[in-house]
Amino acid sequence: MMKEQQEKIIDAILDKYPDKEGETEQERAARFRLIAREYTEKMAEAGIWVITPPPDSEPYQIHREKAECVDGFHMSVQASRGHYSCPRNNTGPYSEVEVGFPSERESLLDPFVEPAGWADDDCTITKEPEWTETVYPYVPTEVVEEVIEKHGGMTGGELPPFKNDMPHEPIPIDGLPVDTKWRDQ
Repeated sequence: MMKEQQEKIIDAILDKYPDKEGETEQERAARFRLIAREYTEKMAEAGIWVITPPPDSEPYQIHREKAECVDGFHMSVQASRGHYSCPRNNTGPYSEVEVGFPSERESLLDPFVEPAGWADDDCTITKEPEWTETVYPYVPTEVVEEVIEKHGGMTGGELPPFKNDMPHEPIPIDGLPVDTKWRDQ
């Protein structure tokens, strides 16, 4: 009974939000968000717990092989709806990406390092970051290209599609305002 009920809910939602010919990636991503939101709501109303994404939804993260450079330096360069990237979708092209776990400290990435610890009273960094054991969120793709060039170019791995002429501001989702003040602190 529960499986039949779930299939009816899924069919009704997919009928409500059909594929559109000529749909842009941003429109497609917005449609998937609406499908996921409504799926979760309808399943909750039916008393069915949702622990997996609905069918036909995009994967949460896409994983790419680490970028390897001529001098031996390597780093993970990721972008998808589950990474700190702009835009946060699975197709790009991206103006900002998530860099992670470089093989050595890289000064060009320092401004983007994720803090290692915070004091409770004044929100200041309390300890030195683990430079090779953390992620660097929202790194402009131009910086990634500079890092690769500094280390002699790439010899292996993958990069997400870059679009360096995009503004480095997040794209609002469904008309919601975007607060970027946290990035300036």
